[in-house]
Amino acid sequence: MFRGDTLKVGMSLVEILVSLGILACLSALSLPMFGRFRDLRENAICSSNLRQMGLAVLAYGNDHDGQLPGPLLFSQYGYWNHYTVISWYLEPYLPIIKNRWKTRGDVMICPANRRLSTRLNNTPTWHINTEVNFEGSSEFIPPFGYPNSYYSGYRNKIEDEAPMRLSDLARIVNSDGLPAQSQTWAIKCADGLEFIAVRAGTSTVRDLPKQMCHTTHRNALFYDFHVGRVDLNNKPN
Repeated sequence: MFRGDTLKVGMSLVEILVSLGILACLSALSLPMFGRFRDLRENAICSSNLRQMGLAVLAYGNDHDGQLPGPLLFSQYGYWNHYTVISWYLEPYLPIIKNRWKTRGDVMICPANRRLSTRLNNTPTWHINTEVNFEGSSEFIPPFGYPNSYYSGYRNKIEDEAPMRLSDLARIVNSDGLPAQSQTWAIKCADGLEFIAVRAGTSTVRDLPKQMCHTTHRNALFYDFHVGRVDLNNKPN
């Protein structure tokens, strides 16, 4: 025969509520950590994708007498369906998605851009630098060329501008005329923050992320083919 208090079985309502409160607090504390892990993962994948794209550009140049792929538009997409997107030229060198409706898991896609874009199937995932300073030139030059005929005379030119050669990239300078190949971005993550209001209503701009894809920076491939970061003003970060 047992003596003393009767063995207590189960939990009181107060104990259940306290336990649920503790679990809720732990969940709230863990959410920022999970978000941080996601951001780190997306940043690593994006940087890796840009490195692979850079290697593919070099391989393309090696097979095409040192010429860069192009002519290319400013806005770039993950799928390939037209000569104005870099995927069209790099397809033999990378596992590139051919279906425009598939939007994840491809080397030509920034995962943060895909997560933050409001319309995945037709939103740019990269931007190409089409306004670069070159030694001996008084105007900006697009190293990857530019398909002026695609926009019926955009940039005040009718014919397409041909892409430059890899060797020409050594002539890139900054606004002071100093060598700047390693400080000038070539391809970077696309977002909608850098567009002036007059273009904000266009479909491809409207659906872009309303923040930098990686919160404090954009990942970029530079014209010396290293991968780094640029800030809100596209300056090396």
